[in-house]
Amino acid sequence: MRNDPVLKLNQKPHTPYGIVSFIIGIIGMILIVITIIMTATTEMLTRNQQLLVGSLEGISVMFSLGGLGVSIIGEGAIEMERIFVHISLLLHVVLLVYHGYIVWFGFIL
Repeated sequence: MRNDPVLKLNQKPHTPYGIVSFIIGIIGMILIVITIIMTATTEMLTRNQQLLVGSLEGISVMFSLGGLGVSIIGEGAIEMERIFVHISLLLHVVLLVYHGYIVWFGFIL
């Protein structure tokens, strides 16, 4: 009998840029969930809580922009699997649209 693998789909390694960007996106999403929970569980936010929520949103925006940059860099990887890059690109675009929604309806209207 031969010991060859029966099903060999892909042996390319994942690009580290995609994995890092995906982790950054998950951290940004966790920060958003924390701010949503903070604002939803209290009837009226104190000044310190408002500053904390705003700071967490700002940090989440920075994570989203940084992760988007890392994802774009990861798109240039040749001979590597880029599935995490594509997933994190989608994740960061969705997060940035969410932040744009928050800024539009929170400050402009």
